[in-house]
Amino acid sequence: MSRKRVIFIVLLLVASLISFGYVNPDYESPIVKVVKESAPAVVKIDVSKTTYTSFDPFMDEFFRKFFGEDEIPWGLKRRTTAIGSGFVFDEKGYILTNEHVVHNAESITVTFLDGSKFRATYIGGDEELDIAVIKIDPKGKELKVLEFGDSDKLEIGEWAIAIGNPLGLQHTVTIGVVSALHRKIPKPDGSGYYTDLIQTDAAINPGNSGG
Repeated sequence: MSRKRVIFIVLLLVASLISFGYVNPDYESPIVKVVKESAPAVVKIDVSKTTYTSFDPFMDEFFRKFFGEDEIPWGLKRRTTAIGSGFVFDEKGYILTNEHVVHNAESITVTFLDGSKFRATYIGGDEELDIAVIKIDPKGKELKVLEFGDSDKLEIGEWAIAIGNPLGLQHTVTIGVVSALHRKIPKPDGSGYYTDLIQTDAAINPGNSGG
């Protein structure tokens, strides 16, 4: 393809986009619309917990298995923090997130898009499914609520929009597509498999969990 022809095609595309914007001045991208509707219900979750590290790293794994996670009988006691995401699914203040985000948390703080912060209480969770519910007292704040969709109706190639707090960057939006359905991957501890997963190529990083 000649250089002149490439330049002509590029100019034609630019002209088409400009014309579209002129003819449709009120046009709003479906992605922008979804983000505007959903972002107020998505929250940043900050947690803190106490963990223990043994003096002997070779004995660390043994005592974790014997006494349980974070219950090593001696060693260094330290306070750690973590960040995750979640979304409001009930106007009374119930929020869904991942279990690994809030597991053994001693304090949970929820931050909304407008900057308002609330202390949250752990209600319950399931480590196998990696989901958990926490709750805040809205204190008169009108909460935006997201409805659950039907994953059985998903189709490969549909848009996938992720709103969360990757690397602590609050309310970051990334997009991709539904790349595959019913994926199966091994669990990190080798105890089995996670099944019936939805695969997407939307950028996901630490801090997105729960969003």
